Amino acid sequence: MAEPPGALAERYERLLLALLAGGVGTWELDLESGRLELSPDLARMYGLDPEELDGSPEQVLERIHPEDRAGLLARGTEAIQRGERYRTRHRAVLPGGEVRWIESFAHVIVEGQPRAPLRMTGISMDVTQRMAMSDRVWRGETYYRAIVENSADLIGVLERSGRTRYLSGGYARLLDYPAAELDAVALLTLVHEDDAAAVRAAFAEAVKTPGARRELELRLLRRDGLPVTVRAVISNMLNVPEVAGMVINVRDVTELAALEGQLRQAQKMEAVGRLAAAVAHDFNNLLTIIQGCGSFLLEAGGAVAEDAGQILKAAEDGGRLTRQLLRFGRQHVARRQVVEPAAAVEEVEAMLRHLLSEDITFSVSAAVDAGRVEIDPGELQQVIINLVLNARDALVGRGRVTVSVAARDVTEPLQGATDRVETGRYVELAVSDSGTGMSADTLSRIFEPFFTTKRARGGTGLGLATVYGIVKQHGGSILVESRRGEGSTFRVFLPRVEASLGVSGEPGREADGERAPETARQAVARRTAAGNAASAAGEGETVLLVEDDGAVRSLVGRMLRRAGYTVREASDGAGALRIAGARGPLHLVLTDMVLPDLGGPELVARIQEAHPGTPVVYMSGYAPDQLIERGIGEHAADYLEKPFDLETLGRVVAAALQGRG
Repeated sequence: MAEPPGALAERYERLLLALLAGGVGTWELDLESGRLELSPDLARMYGLDPEELDGSPEQVLERIHPEDRAGLLARGTEAIQRGERYRTRHRAVLPGGEVRWIESFAHVIVEGQPRAPLRMTGISMDVTQRMAMSDRVWRGETYYRAIVENSADLIGVLERSGRTRYLSGGYARLLDYPAAELDAVALLTLVHEDDAAAVRAAFAEAVKTPGARRELELRLLRRDGLPVTVRAVISNMLNVPEVAGMVINVRDVTELAALEGQLRQAQKMEAVGRLAAAVAHDFNNLLTIIQGCGSFLLEAGGAVAEDAGQILKAAEDGGRLTRQLLRFGRQHVARRQVVEPAAAVEEVEAMLRHLLSEDITFSVSAAVDAGRVEIDPGELQQVIINLVLNARDALVGRGRVTVSVAARDVTEPLQGATDRVETGRYVELAVSDSGTGMSADTLSRIFEPFFTTKRARGGTGLGLATVYGIVKQHGGSILVESRRGEGSTFRVFLPRVEASLGVSGEPGREADGERAPETARQAVARRTAAGNAASAAGEGETVLLVEDDGAVRSLVGRMLRRAGYTVREASDGAGALRIAGARGPLHLVLTDMVLPDLGGPELVARIQEAHPGTPVVYMSGYAPDQLIERGIGEHAADYLEKPFDLETLGRVVAAALQGRG
């Protein structure tokens, strides 16, 4: 039944009021005449005066933003062709430049047979505020998502059950997973098996209490199975409606953990070095007694002379071994000397063989005429040892390590991956292995401090860095040749010199005071002659001997008397000061560096107040660099490194008395 005209008009009025109250405008386009009718509200949305509307669509199109105009017309044309409803959103530019967003809903009215579009009607509303709010929300979400996705800290949200709800992009990068693949993996299943129980326990504990936090360090497994050390914070945010989950904050501390481990290893090695120095002090005291008593047996001659020579030679070898150990631990003063690298290799060859297992073939090729270099002998030995140890660690099971020394004239610069060798005359020290070789990336970092590939063996990452520093300090270069599966060769180039063997600037003096190996008979002959010379060295001069070790003091006193000196003995600084304060001559002070009550330098300073200019000879079994720390480097004096024999003692004391210290 048709609705009465009055009721229809009333419904129209109510609809119009609703549209006006909601800020909605209406429009209608007659497709036959092209006339466009706008409601007053819609006209004002476009910045038009309702009284000035002329029914022209161009009047509205002029207010459409140029970037939106073509798309709006194309969408309307498509809707007319299909006779369908459509929705659009576009910008309107008002006369003052203000931009408004207008959203329209329209439909095409089709009538007749065949059915043809007659007109379009629609409603439009100003959605500028809504668009601004949506834009702010979108920008805020994009802003925070960009921060989270690119943060060094990783953020994940897990359900109460442990199922993964969200993982920031950092997880995929850290664990080397495609993001889509990682989304399907439960995060807790990627925990290293050795850490899994602790992580599950911490997670279960945190789930029980809203707001609870648990911190722990654990290892996650990369896609290739390698572990990554992380520090994680598990936060219970189940009671926070916006989150309603367990938040896992993770930070990659793999390198930091490695550095901490290396620092602990370095500290341990330093402690071992200090312990070795302390042990060396006591051991050197024992060797001093052995050498001194051996010297007296040698002087006695007869049937025991041959045995005495063996004893003295063994004591010298013990002293040499002690010095090698101290050098290896860098417990020595850097002293440049002219040395032969070939001889240095031969000197440590026996030690190197002990460092290698029986299934490693070790060979040495050291040319006698390779030449000489100017370098601290201890540091040269450390270079050799560190390179051989590095070669050993590169082997898996059986293998080969080769050390060679040869003269090398470089006529054109040699460029390697890590260093460059300029033209010149060098001694080349090469260490090769048949091990696993290195990748280009590893090779580029091989000399970085704390960089190591020895994860299983816990290398400190300092061995090759130390080698590089020593070589560069002495004006040399080091080239590395290596390829995966083909082993490695480290070539050290040290500038060749023509000076005589000995301390730099002192031609003819033997490096470090050590002699070439000799037989027991040679030792007997040499020491007998030296002992006779030492016996006639003194002329009754008074020597104040200060030594806290009773056995050493007794022996050294006996040796001095045997050499012709008058000896007054003290076991500590207080006793020495009493003797020095008494009347009588004092020609020389021979004191240990470390005494129970006074340090050697302090004692000497107080003695020289009463006896100005008295010559001083220090003796000690400590490593020389420790003596510098104790003050010996601040005093001009002779120094006797324990162990020493009658020959050495006589020579140093005589030189000090003659002013040649």
